[in-house]
Amino acid sequence: MYCYTILVGLSCAILLHLVNGNFHPSTQEEISTDISPLLARFSELEATNVETQKQLLQLQKEILILRRENDLKSSELVKINQHLQLMTQSYPGHRFLTEDICHYVNEKCTTKIREDRQTAHAIAFSAYIDHLGGNNHNGNTLLYNKVLGNYGTGYDTNTGIFTAPETGIYGFLWVTQVHHGSWCSTRILRNGFILSMTSSYAKATSTSLTESGSGTGFLITYLGQGDTVSVEMNNPNNTPCNIVSNDKGLSTFSGWKIARI
Repeated sequence: MYCYTILVGLSCAILLHLVNGNFHPSTQEEISTDISPLLARFSELEATNVETQKQLLQLQKEILILRRENDLKSSELVKINQHLQLMTQSYPGHRFLTEDICHYVNEKCTTKIREDRQTAHAIAFSAYIDHLGGNNHNGNTLLYNKVLGNYGTGYDTNTGIFTAPETGIYGFLWVTQVHHGSWCSTRILRNGFILSMTSSYAKATSTSLTESGSGTGFLITYLGQGDTVSVEMNNPNNTPCNIVSNDKGLSTFSGWKIARI
């Protein structure tokens, strides 16, 4: 830039001489021709310089803003660090960021509290049939009237139907025990639609009138909140199954929520 300033000065001096007539007219014309591109280039550089100065001013403003933001963040980090130190001092006997976290949890959260939290949202049930004859079903739906567990209260012994309290993936297991000389097919339904079937058979023998047999079914399925699941007899001739629960085995219906969706 300094060189261009000198150049402009010399150009101006030559122009003054041209104006004062100190050069021959042909020489003046030649000098004017040579100087004109230099003056045009100088104008371009001057415009570029003005734009550069504007950009520098803008960058200086942005740098000031970034410095202020950095100062604020530094101040926030100092406050956070002070807060962490206070938290650590609140538990002088347990540096929970460095010591065994299990020891800290066991002390602050008793076994009963943990069990209560675990069962508060548990959904699982298991029930079995403890009687024979026509009173062990409602229509074709089997009534498992003795409840072994009903977490989440989804199973109804009056209807034999499980209603999902929450949406999720569920597993169901049902075991059907039949009496001597009987055959029975059962099926599991979701909202009235068949999902799976199984069958049980106990051979009739003259030597053992207490012979019994069982069939087991298991499946995993998706249930929306409010969906129902039940087990019913699937005998083509609508003859009630001779279902039993005895010392040979129980007829059971169980289900549990495996995962959330």
